[in-house]
Amino acid sequence: MHTLRDFTLAEQEDERNQMLKGVRTYFFYANHWRGLPEIVKDHPEYDDFAWVPKRKLNEFMTKDYHDIFAPVTLTR
Repeated sequence: MHTLRDFTLAEQEDERNQMLKGVRTYFFYANHWRGLPEIVKDHPEYDDFAWVPKRKLNEFMTKDYHDIFAPVTLTR
């Protein structure tokens, strides 16, 4: 699932966004089969991201899946 929205005023003023038209946010489901993850302070095994930029998607997908999925995640 994904959502589309226009830039906020602050995002429009950011020079890094000048070539872009808006924001597309993708949502992926995650499952934890059972139990609680062991979270150790200052030495975590797991990373929790609210979102992942397109350039980091390859860290969360197999190469075959990434090669199919990443090209369709173009900016609008």
